[in-house]
Amino acid sequence: MANTIRRWLTRPVDYAWTVHYFETNTALGSTRVLIGLSCLLFSVLYVVAGLAPPTAPTGAALTIVLVNAVATAGVGLAWIRGPWPSRRMSTAFVVYADVGLSVVLLSLSDPLAVLPCTILFGVASSYVATFHTPRVFAVHHSLTVVVCVGLFVRAIGSESVLGAARTSLAVTYGLLIVMVLFLAPISIYRLQFLQRGDVTAAYVDPLTGLRNRRGLTVAAGELLGTRNGLVAVVIDIDRFKSINDRFGHHHGDLVIRRTADTIDEMFPSPSITARTGGEEFAVVTALPMDEVLDRARRLRSAYTARSDHESSLSIGVAREERVVTSHDVEVLLICADRAMYSAKADGGDAVNGYGTLT
Repeated sequence: MANTIRRWLTRPVDYAWTVHYFETNTALGSTRVLIGLSCLLFSVLYVVAGLAPPTAPTGAALTIVLVNAVATAGVGLAWIRGPWPSRRMSTAFVVYADVGLSVVLLSLSDPLAVLPCTILFGVASSYVATFHTPRVFAVHHSLTVVVCVGLFVRAIGSESVLGAARTSLAVTYGLLIVMVLFLAPISIYRLQFLQRGDVTAAYVDPLTGLRNRRGLTVAAGELLGTRNGLVAVVIDIDRFKSINDRFGHHHGDLVIRRTADTIDEMFPSPSITARTGGEEFAVVTALPMDEVLDRARRLRSAYTARSDHESSLSIGVAREERVVTSHDVEVLLICADRAMYSAKADGGDAVNGYGTLT
């Protein structure tokens, strides 16, 4: 059981692919506006709850509620007017939404009246289930549990309702919260996760687990507009056909997988790695050019050290300061590809960056 939970928590979710999927189906713009409107409604609810009995607090608690209302309205306008957020900004939004709602609910008076309002966590649950990883989903629900339990305990001890009626009403609210916030979202998230896994397979190379060409193009969208530009690396295994001819295709597949693992080690996330052809790989990264060249050299050396046959790597590297569209990424990859073929034409086993063999 523990291993199952651990595997589930560590399962990745390709945020860039998810955003691209909704964008290509023309749903991203309307979703962004709806999220913004939801934030504005949250802001109105905060104001009403903060000023109207029986939940209206006083003093510093009231200030906290109203400040959250203003901030949430600003976040809503940013959603409506701005672009879709990056993965990091999206995670920050989830943290803000959860912490902000928690602070407001715990600041309001009459916890028994506030307890049903915890269903508002369900709004964030839907967003997290659609765009984020199981780990983020688990953290979100853990915070929800803490807030709900805290309000439940305070509600039972509250003086606003007497005796058995107080406990009965609090328990009823608690059961409704369990159904709305936990049973339904967790079931839906599980189904969505399975479905998404099948769909995203179209963007992943089944042999190596790296992205394929299509997946690389989609994921590179996360890096567009990077201040210091982007660097593309194209890697090709020299004399790979002879490996298949001498040792068989099974051994060739092992070489492909081992090479993919080494590339992934040298260029970990947020660099984007992919297998773009039979024995060809690519990397798109925001790392400085000098560091990319150094890693490319170490990659070549690591491959040679692990190789049990006469094979090597030809690597091409190209950099562009201004990369703002998917077309720019394709052009950058073409330049790196040409640099790689230049290295291969000179005998292979080399890194070619800006026309200089190293």
